[in-house]
Amino acid sequence: MSKDKLERIIGDASIKRYFNTEYIGAYSLDDGAEPVLTIDSLWYGDITLGGGRKEPHVVVKFKERSVPGVEEVKPLILNATNRKALKKMYGSDSAASLEGRKIQLYVDPHVRDPQDGGFTEGLRIRPSIPKQTVTATKCADCGAEIQGAGKLNAQQIAQYTYQKYGKSLCSDCATKIKAEDDARKAALDPLAAAPESSAPDRKDDVL
Repeated sequence: MSKDKLERIIGDASIKRYFNTEYIGAYSLDDGAEPVLTIDSLWYGDITLGGGRKEPHVVVKFKERSVPGVEEVKPLILNATNRKALKKMYGSDSAASLEGRKIQLYVDPHVRDPQDGGFTEGLRIRPSIPKQTVTATKCADCGAEIQGAGKLNAQQIAQYTYQKYGKSLCSDCATKIKAEDDARKAALDPLAAAPESSAPDRKDDVL
């Protein structure tokens, strides 16, 4: 009879790292960590859950491999709550709207456990675009230098477009994305996409 090969856990090593599943979960985050990650791509297919059962799910893959608070960044199984958070943040849940966008994860200790009706920890996406100080000088889409527009200087344009679209853009690319978003909304609900009156000095008039 062969013996199992065991590795002793010592020092400051967290036992979380030994819950070696293929996907990121609440157990993947260090205590208090709320990492910001960049969506790389979206996938769909049958995945293996607890007990070996398989179910079809959307899976989010990230650009980062490791960030503070997460030793190894793995794909996220997208549930209904987190899908709604993405749509609230970026106005759409299409792949084109989400690839390259930033999200912030956190652990919610009050997620309903379907097995016993109690509460357990769950991994959630904060329903707001992560606030970060942006120092970008080039447009993330076309690569051109970001220039000031209207009453906003180049740095303000970079920061504003990052907060609104999840990446720093020049005015031309931001205007293009806004037009595409408006067209998608019009196709789904023509009344919701009706133009609104606005003052000439609003940021949205520039972007």
